[in-house]
Amino acid sequence: MPHTKRSSTPADAMNFRPLLVLHVEDNRDDQTLFQAASAHAGIPIEWEVAHSVEAAIAHLESCSASLGKHRLPDLILLDLHLRGGAHGLDLLRYVRAVPALSHLPIVVLTGSPAKSLHEANQLGAKLVLEKPCNLDQLILTLATLYRDWSNYPEHTLSSNIIPFSALKPTLRSHSLSE
Repeated sequence: MPHTKRSSTPADAMNFRPLLVLHVEDNRDDQTLFQAASAHAGIPIEWEVAHSVEAAIAHLESCSASLGKHRLPDLILLDLHLRGGAHGLDLLRYVRAVPALSHLPIVVLTGSPAKSLHEANQLGAKLVLEKPCNLDQLILTLATLYRDWSNYPEHTLSSNIIPFSALKPTLRSHSLSE
């Protein structure tokens, strides 16, 4: 079952509830980088982390079955290449096939060749981000995702394919130790 890490920035600061993100990632350094980027930028995100596709599916099923006790994530941040077990594309297929989940926006992270990027797009990923990435790129991306999510009443994200290399961050470079 995923664990939850609350953002260090209260949602009141931006007059919105925090974005609830299910981060499906087996690399703890990548998890830490995303959480640090959102905290550093003051983006109110509540993180739930699943280390495998199987754990993510169990979590989503428990949210769906909880009758409102646990809310579904607003966004799934999905690494395609997880060690052992199912591939990230399997989770994308599963979410798109389950009517109660099919509306969830999924942002795919991958360092893979174009084939995986193309397949993720065809399966309905809202955004595909290429790895590796740096803190500035993550801050810009998370801020854009949060802004887009919070500006639409239905809380949907626009569909775009954005390689990290195409982002032009305007923020100065930060290290995680700052």
